Amino acid sequence: MRKERRWKPKFDDNLYEFFTEMTNRGYEVVWMTLCYDYDMNKEQQKELYSDIDEVTYQSQNYEGCNVTLFNRDTKSKQTVAVDYTGDDWCDVVPIVDWTFQRDKVDVVDEVITMLRKKYLGNKA
Repeated sequence: MRKERRWKPKFDDNLYEFFTEMTNRGYEVVWMTLCYDYDMNKEQQKELYSDIDEVTYQSQNYEGCNVTLFNRDTKSKQTVAVDYTGDDWCDVVPIVDWTFQRDKVDVVDEVITMLRKKYLGNKA
């Protein structure tokens, strides 16, 4: 069951679904830009990063938050930049930029494309 959140932007469930789909594809969060990250020990970081609801909530609270995801099976790493532009069409999945490795599948692009088609249909 999802936790009650203090702030709920229009498309936060879409961001939650993005992170859920990435974990379903074998990725785990290994790093986030958080202002209090330096005050956390490794166990606290690991606990935060394994809670997708908290990752979703925290990534929306910092302008230009970066989240790095890693798949241990494929040794693939991608970093996404989470930010809201204020434009409903752009913010359907509020990932404004991401990295990928040339010799690996761009899973972030696949997931964003899938979600945009799901939510926007022919307008994606």
